[in-house]
Parts: sequence; C-alpha cells; structure tokens
Amino acid sequence: MTVARQWRPTARQLRFVELFCGGERGNGARSAKGAGYKGGPAQLAAVAARLLKNVNIRALIAEAEAETRSDRIATREELCAFFTGVVRGDERTVDAMGEETPASMRDRLKAGELLAKMGGFFLEKREVKVDVQATRVFFPADGRGPAPR
Repeated sequence: MTVARQWRPTARQLRFVELFCGGERGNGARSAKGAGYKGGPAQLAAVAARLLKNVNIRALIAEAEAETRSDRIATREELCAFFTGVVRGDERTVDAMGEETPASMRDRLKAGELLAKMGGFFLEKREVKVDVQATRVFFPADGRGPAPR
C-alpha cells in the first residue's frame, strides 16, 4: 500500500504567492524575482508560468486573494451602520483646526439618501401595457413562399 505524500510549499513558493497577491499585484516575473528565483526576464516569466500552472499554488493564491478581498471590502451591514451613524449625527469629522464636529446637514441628507437607496425605498413601480397582434403565415408544402389566400 502506498501512502500519498502531502504537498508542502517551499519558502520560495510561499514568498511568490505573497508577492503575487500583494506588492506585485499579479506580475509573475517580478514576484518570482522577489521570491528568490534566478534568471533573466524570460526565465523568470517561465518560472512564474510554471508556478501558476501548479494547482496547489493556484489554491494558495485563491485563498490569499479571498482573505485580502474580504478584509478590504465593506459589507452591507457595515455600510448601513456607517450611514445610519452619519444620519443620526454619531459620526464626527475633524475640521482644519483639529476639532471634531458632527457631520453637516448636507452630509447627513446624502447619507440618508444612500441608505434609502440601499434599502430599496426609491424603487419605482411602472406598469407597462403591450398590445401584441399575431399574424399567421402559411407556407405551402414545397416551401416556395406564402400560400395564396
């Protein structure tokens, strides 16, 4: 009975994934160079292509991107809480003098408008009536055009 060996990434592979998802933003050749792979631009591009074809590396990249994406993007609940805080005057802004002041009325109204749009309060119901007339066209069995009426 043979036991399958579990795959473990090397330090350079981990560094490649880190650079590819982070600082280099998808540039494989630069990520490979930063990870410690040697060679000219063509060789580094080939190394990056080989690494990106590796299923395990792709899984690590997908995992890192999902983690980064979830941290950077505000959720619907976070946006609703923020806009509600602005509308109620809980959120404060710092002016040029360094003093904290509540949001201006203009900002509060805009936050209320955006909150209402998110909640679907501005949806318009439109009723559309369409009259459709059907015309029958008969083709003769030989397929040469409409049959005479």
